[in-house]
Parts: sequence; structure tokens; C-alpha cells
Amino acid sequence: MIGTGGNGAYGMHLGSDGAIFLAGGAIVDEGYQFAHARYTANGTLDLSYDKDGVVTTDLGSPASAADVAADAEGRLLVGGGVDGAMALARYNSDGTLDNSFGTSGVSVNWIDVVSVYPTCMAVQPDQKILLAGFYFAVGSPAGAVVVRLLSGIFLGVLDLSPNGSALLLYPTPLVMKRCWSMTLWSPKRSTALYLTRTAGW
Repeated sequence: MIGTGGNGAYGMHLGSDGAIFLAGGAIVDEGYQFAHARYTANGTLDLSYDKDGVVTTDLGSPASAADVAADAEGRLLVGGGVDGAMALARYNSDGTLDNSFGTSGVSVNWIDVVSVYPTCMAVQPDQKILLAGFYFAVGSPAGAVVVRLLSGIFLGVLDLSPNGSALLLYPTPLVMKRCWSMTLWSPKRSTALYLTRTAGW
């Protein structure tokens, strides 16, 4: 996405104005950083966005964005991972970090004794943010995990076990090994979450 070698885009969002956003990772000064880019409807980089159409965010450790979405106010949300933690950043319409979100625009959330690798995200109708992916724990097989946040504040991990409750603070493995995408469906007052996954490694 930026420069050559080692860069990639993993998530895409279509803005209400036809703008196209891609999110992924980029090598900057020999480090891997959160990155996203804005394209015009005709597929060219939007040079009015952060001067060159591309935004990188240094999280202090190797990091990569996995997906991108927008909230009800049109602010861009970019989610991914850093050092085994879930990371989420919110940006203003000009590509600058929204300092009212998390800590200086970025929220990093660790889950005790597990390393989490986000792959996808979604925004609920109530504007709570879902990040999903997979995790590893010492001595345990990989499992799928869904985390819910509000304005960058960690709210909990959805328990995906057959007998689990709606919200627990610790992930539980389901038969699925990794979650790769999710879709929200909101008929009337309820919201259903659909996940796609791999059953094996």
C-alpha cells in the first residue's frame, strides 16, 4: 500500500460519499505500522486526505490493521493488532487521529494470558464496536474471539461456547478455530452476529 515490499491491505470500507478506504500494514522506518488509505470513487488516491491519501500510525511496536469501518458520525475506525493485543484507532475526516477516542485516538486492549489477532470488525447500531479474530493461549488450542468496545473502552469478550452467556470477560473456544469475517443483521430491535470461520488450523 505504501512503498515496496511487506505492505498489504486486509480490510475495505466504502464511504457514504463513494470514497474507498483500505486498511492494513506498512513498513515505515524499518517498523511495521497501522496504515490506511483513502481513494476517490474512480480508484485514485485522494490527495486531499492527509496530504497524500495515506495515513500511518505508529503504535510503538510492530502492528497491522485488519479492517476498517465508520461510525454514525462518519469517523473512520481502523482495527487490528499490536503485540498480541487488540488495537483500535479513530480518525477525523481529514485523516488525523481523533484525540477524544481512547488515548490520543488509539485504544489498545489486552486479554489476560492470551494473545489476540483481530481479523475483522463491525459497528453495532448502538455504536458499540466489535472486533473479532482468533487467539492463542499457552497450552490451549487456538480459538475464535469477539470483543466489544465503546469509545475505545474495553467492555468484554463475547463467550462463543455453546452454553455461554451473552457477555463474559474471558474468551471460550468454540468448535471454530479462527474467525475471518462477520456481518451484523439488525431486524427490528435485535442484532444478530454472523461469523465466517475455519474449522481446522
